[in-house]
Amino acid sequence: MEDDRTAAPSLPPGSNIELDGRGSTYVRQVEGPPGAPVLLLLHGLAATADLNWFSCFDGLRQSFRVLAPDLRGHGAGVGATTKFDLEQCADDVAALMDVFALDRVIAVGYSMGGFVAQLLWHRHRSNVSGLVLCATATHVNGNRDWLTYQTLAAATTALRFMPRAFHPKADLIAQRLFGTIDDQSLRDWARREMRRNDLVSVLSAMEAVVRFSSTDWASAIDVPTAVLIPESDRVVPIASQRELADAIPAASVYMVDGDHGVCVSAPAVFASVLATACRNVAARALA
Repeated sequence: MEDDRTAAPSLPPGSNIELDGRGSTYVRQVEGPPGAPVLLLLHGLAATADLNWFSCFDGLRQSFRVLAPDLRGHGAGVGATTKFDLEQCADDVAALMDVFALDRVIAVGYSMGGFVAQLLWHRHRSNVSGLVLCATATHVNGNRDWLTYQTLAAATTALRFMPRAFHPKADLIAQRLFGTIDDQSLRDWARREMRRNDLVSVLSAMEAVVRFSSTDWASAIDVPTAVLIPESDRVVPIASQRELADAIPAASVYMVDGDHGVCVSAPAVFASVLATACRNVAARALA
């Protein structure tokens, strides 16, 4: 597996953390001010913590302690020894909280990570003080654009297995996924970061995401919640994201100028809105 961490944008320190009986995962950590609320950042499908959150750490460190793990089957996350399971991802995150002796966190999830964040609340309610849900919904229901996007993501992951004769096709796939990124070096790094994932796990995760639904219980979410909606998102329909916000009592909504990949294609814009949403949820959680 390629390791391009040295070619990445500036990132906070990270280390491999052993989860009791579950394996180990790589976690980025920002200490933040003493006694600050803790954010647990949960990345999307076929991404990694680095790829999803690289632009956000600096803006969050002023107000929060931050943990950003690679999820199961992604990057340097827990190895997926069985069929990918979103519930296992949520339980991995709860186990990570145990390692750090954390009582409660604000779970921040992007796309698939938003499903994991919802499940963390559903399965470990006493551990969650708030939610920030980005580019996500209660379900995807086989949306065609979502399936196309994730198929391209899986193809990018698969490139590391392909002979060099196939590599020119990588440019076509990268253009579809990352064509809106102006910085060529950032675009290249994003492609390499996706290729660090395990192909079988990504394909299995796609199946798990299609099966996921919180429709029956999202309305029971009783912690302060913010929903971030990319204004040009075609992968997770905007109507579905608004349905999520409408389902959760008193959820606040933040619109972000960008598409489903705004965390990479317009990182400064996304980071600013995310920081505002996190501060809003933290303030409401303390009220």
